[in-house]
Amino acid sequence: MENLESKKRSQFITLLFKLASSQSLLKTKVDKIGIYRELDSLYFVNKEKIFRHFYSDIYFVLVNLKDNPQKGSAEALIQNLQVLRGDCDIYRQEYITDQEKFKDCLKKLYDHSSLEFSHLDKTSENEKTVLNMLTSVDELNKEIVEQKNKIENIQKNYVGILSIFAAVIVAFTTGTAFSSSVLNNIDNVTIYRLVFICLLLGSVLLNILYVLFSFILIIVKGNKLDIKACLIPNIIIGVLLVITIVAWCYGAVEKRNESFIISDNNITEQVKTNTKEKTQ
Repeated sequence: MENLESKKRSQFITLLFKLASSQSLLKTKVDKIGIYRELDSLYFVNKEKIFRHFYSDIYFVLVNLKDNPQKGSAEALIQNLQVLRGDCDIYRQEYITDQEKFKDCLKKLYDHSSLEFSHLDKTSENEKTVLNMLTSVDELNKEIVEQKNKIENIQKNYVGILSIFAAVIVAFTTGTAFSSSVLNNIDNVTIYRLVFICLLLGSVLLNILYVLFSFILIIVKGNKLDIKACLIPNIIIGVLLVITIVAWCYGAVEKRNESFIISDNNITEQVKTNTKEKTQ
């Protein structure tokens, strides 16, 4: 009995795959009669019903069709079963062992297949919904992580900017204090040393402030450090430093003072001479 049932179930599964293979399978009367006879021989032997189809076999076929579209489609299976059920009455009784029992078997087969198809379709929709929800959750988690990273970066940027501003203030204050100290001792140093220190101090302050403000631009806008903007002022300061050193080497200020003294002496002597001539 078990061998017969296994044989019938295998025959049933094969027939379902055949019905699912094409929507044009039952175009002609001959095609329909052939399927009716296969179903009749499946369910009945010697006019006695000996086979009852299994839900599990229908589910197996539908799942297999879903995973292997090249074998056919569940829609074609349901459509062909509906055609067989609708046209059952128009065929003569000699094609079917027991027409009423056959119709009942065909009705149950159609209903059970439709029900399993609906369940499977609903399951597929639920799976898609769950997958969409999981995708949305993953996207939200990514956005949360991105926003968290942005907030952390903003906090770091704020700390960096505040630190740089503090360094700017310290550098500016220190430079101002040093400049005041230099200016307070202006009468105790030579003009060359005074000019040289002022130029050197200006160069140091210029470069420090430029680098600090450049770091702020890098943090805020992502700009790269550009030394070209600071190059021209440094060249000018460097030229002035060279001129100062050359002037110190050749004693330019001393020579200028000597020429002023000689000129003053000449003027004084000229005045004295004119005064004597007027007196005489």
